[in-house]
Amino acid sequence: MKKSIEELYKSNYVVEYLDMLRQFWKTTNSFSCFSAPKRQELFLYLDGCDAEYERPNGTKVFAKSGNLVYTALGSRYTVRFSNFKNERSSTLGINFYLFDEKRQPLSLDQDIAVFNTNEEIVSLLDRAESYLNTPAKQTKARFKAILLQIISELGENRRHFALSCEQGYPVVSRALHFLETNAENNISVAKLAKLCNVSEVYLRVLFEKFTGLSPSRYRIELRLKKAKNYLRYGNIPVNEIAELLGFTSTAYFIKLFKQKFGCTPLAYRKQSQ
Repeated sequence: MKKSIEELYKSNYVVEYLDMLRQFWKTTNSFSCFSAPKRQELFLYLDGCDAEYERPNGTKVFAKSGNLVYTALGSRYTVRFSNFKNERSSTLGINFYLFDEKRQPLSLDQDIAVFNTNEEIVSLLDRAESYLNTPAKQTKARFKAILLQIISELGENRRHFALSCEQGYPVVSRALHFLETNAENNISVAKLAKLCNVSEVYLRVLFEKFTGLSPSRYRIELRLKKAKNYLRYGNIPVNEIAELLGFTSTAYFIKLFKQKFGCTPLAYRKQSQ
């Protein structure tokens, strides 16, 4: 049986954890399962690299660093990894099985699907990796719980997106797209509303209803997320990161970062490296 992530999110299902593996692809930058189709479901997190999947019929699927790629049991493809950010660029994969409430095999309705991640999903993956050295029985139970949470989060994200389309939130979609591609830009909410052809008040109401955040706060969250990538994958000084991301001062950036993540930017860099 096959279901969309939204259908799976609403239904009863069972997940069985198999294993988790971090792999580094700079030397051997490709993998193929053309001749031996996948024997399990897989979530693959692209941690500092991009990927290009090619099916046997020649069609391609592209994924960027930070995406979570799903490949179904029985899928066939060749994947090539590129645009490595540094020596630690890698992938983090979780192999698993899905079953419906009658214990019949279950897969998503796409052989290869690319999902955007958020802070919650990345945090779940980090937590899962931290369990690798714990006793096998504990690890299996913990991984199953994390997989359920990841699937739930993906389904919730897609549900929100579908809701935005169904309930007439193209305005919010345009605003989100602009903010996500211009996070460093200090454009006012009034100008953002003008770009979306609506009033400032109307944009604020819709935006907060959809995202739970004001446009200004959403932009700050995007900047802090980008700051984590700069800190994790490079050696740019903290004051330069603050300037690159459009913060009014380094002190303000450090304050917001500590409020959000519980540590200073330098402490986060030390922990992640």
